[in-house]
Amino acid sequence: MDDRRSVVISQRPRPRRWFLVRFATALILLSLPCACLAQSGRPAPDTRKQALTQAIREGRVVDAEKIATDAIHEIEQSDPDSPQLADYLRYHISFLDGKGRFSEAFALEQRILEIHRKALGPTDMEISNDLINLASSPTQKGNNQEIERLLKEALEIVRLHMTPIMSGQDVEMAARSLGSVAALYLTEHRWAEADPLLQEESKLCDLFEARLRAGYAMCESLPHRLAELYRAEGRGVDVAQMTSDDQHSPPELASLNRTAMLYEKDGLYPSAEDVYNQAIALAEKIEATPQNRFGGIVEREYDLLGQFFEKHRLNDKAEKAYATALEIREKTLGRIRGHSDYAGALNYSHLLDLYRNTGRLKDIEPVIQHVLEIQEQSLGERHRAVVKTLTEFAEVYKEEGQFAEAQLVYERALAIQEANLGQDDYQLIEILSPYADLLRKLKDNAKASEVQARIDVLQKRRER
Repeated sequence: MDDRRSVVISQRPRPRRWFLVRFATALILLSLPCACLAQSGRPAPDTRKQALTQAIREGRVVDAEKIATDAIHEIEQSDPDSPQLADYLRYHISFLDGKGRFSEAFALEQRILEIHRKALGPTDMEISNDLINLASSPTQKGNNQEIERLLKEALEIVRLHMTPIMSGQDVEMAARSLGSVAALYLTEHRWAEADPLLQEESKLCDLFEARLRAGYAMCESLPHRLAELYRAEGRGVDVAQMTSDDQHSPPELASLNRTAMLYEKDGLYPSAEDVYNQAIALAEKIEATPQNRFGGIVEREYDLLGQFFEKHRLNDKAEKAYATALEIREKTLGRIRGHSDYAGALNYSHLLDLYRNTGRLKDIEPVIQHVLEIQEQSLGERHRAVVKTLTEFAEVYKEEGQFAEAQLVYERALAIQEANLGQDDYQLIEILSPYADLLRKLKDNAKASEVQARIDVLQKRRER
């Protein structure tokens, strides 16, 4: 690589499909007639692709699958060798994976590879991505020899493009290739072979902006894999430091947090509290600057302060800190309501745990209800965030012994997910399992057996 390795690459992470495979490595614009071109000469936006990605973001898989399937049928008729078709096939694979139809998904992976080889040539970087997808298929489980062959072939292609390297997308593909081979070697305890690959992967991951790094390739798990290697080789390693969240905070703020933790560890609790408050003040100052690139640091600092208080049984102070964090989060993000990240950012988990641990679970109900109302109004009733909150609400009711209320909420969440995912998606088990447990508590054994039978069918289909 040339001197460009020192340049931080900043891109938004792209969504990934199950089993470490992205939905797509790039959004390829559909071929359009000249009449559809804007005055600038650029193709008009692909509204079908936009609708597809929006449906996926919101968890409306049935809707997304229909959009993808219709696009596949249309492109099959006009241009069956088009990379554009491969793009939609990639989405369809993710839907098949969710239903446990892995053999069908694998066949489509092979077809995508054929399309790309014909359209892009045998050594294009996209081919390396396709080979890794094939190696990552559940149908290859236990076939390490074939997995290694595919991954090595992918790595050979990457090596052809390493000097100079390249676009942000190519850097991600290269990092993923190196990480995949290294991960295989780690599972086989081939430490000496894994080591240089992990070092190369680390250099590539460092090219991505720190606060976004976890969204690229396998960069999020890299510290854990390095720690595994170092432990196996008998090297001294501070795993906590290697896997810290410092990359999500400005260095000076991370330094204050480490100082507070050291004071706490040494039993200097007043000093620790004082430093945590200094960190909050600094976070507020940083967030107020126009050039700030770190989002949500003030509420994170309040959450850290709340955890400190909770650990030392200062529950009233902990509650106030957690509530302040949630209030700031809502106020800060309120201006972008309707954005898919907004509802997910309204995280009340620390308050929930505090109330659960102190026997005050009833107090979380209005908090969850408030978040739920915001999600429904801003994101729609079928959004994945709504389903998640409904499921948590049902769990709270169940813990409190309010079984009738829990049943109503579980059934509402299940109805939404069935509309979003279809009747045979494996993800339904996330609701069906606690729902079956609730039915047993209600002594409705017949219905519980019916739900359990449905779970068994989904699990068996997944295992085939």
